Amino acid sequence: APRESRTAGLFCYDAFFVFKSDVMLTVATQIEAPAKFLWAAVGAGADAGSRYPFSVLGLGDVVVPGAFVGLLRELDKEQGRAGGGSEEEAREASYFQVGLGAYAAGLLSTFA
Repeated sequence: APRESRTAGLFCYDAFFVFKSDVMLTVATQIEAPAKFLWAAVGAGADAGSRYPFSVLGLGDVVVPGAFVGLLRELDKEQGRAGGGSEEEAREASYFQVGLGAYAAGLLSTFA
């Protein structure tokens, strides 16, 4: 229960500071540090009236899911899914493969 409570609390914290306050936008646009990825805005974000001409992806948006995918790899190793199994097990997708695919799809959709 403590893990679920912590996760729910972090979700609420993140949702509040991203959608209900200017804190994240201020940090993302005014602090020049190697903690974010910037690329030219396309689509609706590229309008001349936009306050910020870039799309921003924070370092935490990359590191936290990447760490989760790393934990999935460790889970697969622990459960014996990380290669060396039978042919039938080799055809099954591991947690790591599914997680990595979902992570890559999420990043690609972010950059699109």
